[in-house]
Amino acid sequence: MSLLSILVALLFLSFLIFVHELAHFLAGKAVGIHAEVFSIGFGTPIVRFRRGRTEYRISMIPAGGYVKFPGEYSSEAERLEGEFHQAPVWKRAFVVAAGPASNLVLGFLIFWGLAMVGVPEKQMPPIGEVLRPSTQGITYWDDPEAVFPAEAAGLRPGDRILAVDGRRLESWEELTQEVMLRPEQPVELLVERNGEQLTVTVTPRAVLRGKMVIGQIGVAPRQELVLVREEEGGTLSRSPIRSVEGRPVYGPSIFADLLEAGRNQVQVETEDGRLHPVQIERWVETEDGARVRAVEGVPVSDLVAVRKALLDRGVPSLVRVQVELPDGTLEERSVRVELEVRVGGVDPDPPYPATLHLNDRLVTVNEIPVADYQRVHQELQEAAAEGRRVVLTFERERRFLFYRWKETARLEAPVTATEEGNFRIPGLRLRTNFAAGRGELSLGELRLLERMQLVDPTSGRSLAVEYQPPPVRRHGPISAIGAGAQMTTDTVEQMLSLLKRLVVGEVSFKYISGPVGIVNITQKTLNRGGWSWASLLAVLSLTAFISINLAVVNLLPIPIADGGQLLFFAFEAVRGQPLDARWQVVIQQISVLVLIGLFALVTLKDLVYW
Repeated sequence: MSLLSILVALLFLSFLIFVHELAHFLAGKAVGIHAEVFSIGFGTPIVRFRRGRTEYRISMIPAGGYVKFPGEYSSEAERLEGEFHQAPVWKRAFVVAAGPASNLVLGFLIFWGLAMVGVPEKQMPPIGEVLRPSTQGITYWDDPEAVFPAEAAGLRPGDRILAVDGRRLESWEELTQEVMLRPEQPVELLVERNGEQLTVTVTPRAVLRGKMVIGQIGVAPRQELVLVREEEGGTLSRSPIRSVEGRPVYGPSIFADLLEAGRNQVQVETEDGRLHPVQIERWVETEDGARVRAVEGVPVSDLVAVRKALLDRGVPSLVRVQVELPDGTLEERSVRVELEVRVGGVDPDPPYPATLHLNDRLVTVNEIPVADYQRVHQELQEAAAEGRRVVLTFERERRFLFYRWKETARLEAPVTATEEGNFRIPGLRLRTNFAAGRGELSLGELRLLERMQLVDPTSGRSLAVEYQPPPVRRHGPISAIGAGAQMTTDTVEQMLSLLKRLVVGEVSFKYISGPVGIVNITQKTLNRGGWSWASLLAVLSLTAFISINLAVVNLLPIPIADGGQLLFFAFEAVRGQPLDARWQVVIQQISVLVLIGLFALVTLKDLVYW
C-alpha cells in the first residue's frame, strides 16, 4: 500500500461524485433553475467567486463536490419559497434524475472505450484442476484425509460448471463470485460431464483473504498452455500443447503431478502433431535466489524433503540451511523456524462453546507452547490414550485503524488420535503453515520457494510453458456501442441481483463497501498491477463498475437519495399536489438517521478490513 495509490484512488472516486453533482447543476441551468452554490470539494472554501446568481467554490476537502439549489437545505418556510420547489414537477424530476443518469452514461462511455481497446471474450472453461492438500511431510496437526469441497463432492478435471443454484454462468469470474459470497452454505451446481448434465451439491469452505472471510471450493479453470522453444538462430517458437504423456492438459500442475509420480522424462505433444521430449527439473531456493542444497545436513531437492527433514528433528526452532549462491559458493545459514497452528474451520454445532474464529492462532496445549513440538505431541498422545480433555489456548490478532491488540480464548476439548499418528479435535479444523500452499514454505524466517524448469534433453536448452492469453475482441467505434451497452446492462443486472439477495438474506452485509472500501479496492488494484497500461485498464473498468453501481444505488426509493426524490415527485404528479412539507421533512430526517447509521457500519467494516 502506498500513499500515491491511495491518492489516485481518492481522485477516481471524487471524479465520480463530481460528475454526479455537475450533472445536477447543468440540468438545473438547462431548465432555468439556478444553483446558489456549486462546489468542487467539501468543507471550508479556499477559493470562491460569484458569476450570475451562483457562487462557485473550490473547497478544502477534495472529495467530489456538491450543488445547492435555493430552498433545498433550508427551513420549511424557506423551502416553499425556493425556486427549485416552485418549478414544475417535470423540471425538478429532470434535475434530480440527471445525477444518476450521468453516472450511468459515464460507465457506458468507459466501457465503450474499453471495447475499442479490446476486452477478453466471456468464456466458461472446464475445470482444469481439483485442488488437493499435500499429504506428504505434514505435521500431526494436519489432517491427511482433509480434502477440498470440490473433491469431496466428486468434481473432476474436465467438468464444466453451467449454473450455481439455477443461475447460469457465462464466465469463471461469475463462478468465483457466486462461491465466495456463500462460505459454509451449500450450493447446487449444474455440471456437464462427458456430454451429460448432473447436479452436484458442494459447501464452500470458509477461508480468509486478507481480513475478509470468503467461500472456496478448490477448483481452478482449464488454461490453454503454450510450449516455448528456442530454435536455431535464436528465434522463439510457440506451439499450443495438446497433451503430456497422452493425458489431456488442464493446467501447468500436470508437470508437478508427473514429477511426484517419479516421471522426470516426458513427451509433450503440440497441436501441430509433433512430439517433444522434455526433462523436468525441480529445486528449492530462498527468496534471494540462493539454491538450497541441504536442511539440517539432509540433501533436499523439493519442499517435501525439506518438511521431512524438519519433522525428523522435531521442528527445531533454529535450523541450519546450506545454500549455493549464484556464483557457486556454498554458504551455511541459521534461520529461526516458527510453526503456526491456526483455526481453519469450526463446525456449526461443535461439542463445546463456539468461542473461536477463523484464523485464530493456537499458542499452548495444557500450557505447553506449540513451538515445543515433541512435548506437545507427547501430551496429545497421552490425552488421547487416556480419554481426557486438553486445554487449548488461542490468540486472536485485532486491529482498528492504527491500533493493534491481541485477545485470547481458552477451550477445553477432547482429542482423538488417527492410525496415521495425527490428532483431531472434534468439531474443529486446524491447519498449519507447514502445508499451507503448493510451491512455497513459510516458517518464520525460513521462506523457501519450489522452482521447476523444463529442459530439452537433446539440446540442453531451457523450455518454457506459458498461458495462452484469452481471446480479445476489439470493436470498432460503432460495434463498441453495443458492447458497451451490454457491459452496462450486465453491471446493472449484477447490482440488482446483489441487492435482492441482500434483502432476502442470501448474501451477508459484510460484502457491501462504502467510500473507504471503494478507495481500498481501487488502490489494491493499482498496487497489484503496478503503474502499467494493464493496471490503468483495470482501474478504468473498476471505475465504470463503481459509477454504474452509484447510479443504481442513487435510484433506490430512499427519501434522502435521488430515487426517493423522484418517488415524491411521482406522488405529486399523480395527486396534483406535493406531500405535506412536514411529512417530507419527517421522512427525510428518519432516512438521514438510517443512512448515517448504515454509512457508519459500512465505514467501520471497511476500516477493520483495510
